[in-house]
Order: sequence, then C-alpha cells, then structure tokens
Amino acid sequence: MKCNVGTVDRVTRALVGIIVGSGGLMLEAPIFRWPIVSVAAVLLFTAAFAWCPMYYATGWSTHSKTTQ
Repeated sequence: MKCNVGTVDRVTRALVGIIVGSGGLMLEAPIFRWPIVSVAAVLLFTAAFAWCPMYYATGWSTHSKTTQ
C-alpha cells in the first residue's frame, strides 16, 4: 500500500477519530454507539497507516511525493 494521506490529514483524522470515538462510547444506546465508534475506528486506522481506501479509489493523495 502506497501512502496517500499526508501529515496534516493524518493528524486531523487522528484527533477527529479520538473525539468522535470518545463521544460515541459515552452514548447509552448501542444502536447509535457502534456506528459512531466504527467511523472513529476507520479514521484512526487511516491515520495510523497513512492509507485511505477512498483516496485510493478516486486517485487522490494528500501525501507529499518528496517525503516518502
């Protein structure tokens, strides 16, 4: 997998994933909790591995080509 998520994008995804995941875990209704936590998990996964399947499918990249 070639990196397609840049540094600013990774930090943003990680912060949003932590905030959304924390908020989702505080919900009492599991029907709302697990979809929100799943979105947070995807954000954290893409931040950790610097690879986004949606970017890959569309050909986008926020990763700088000079710092691979």
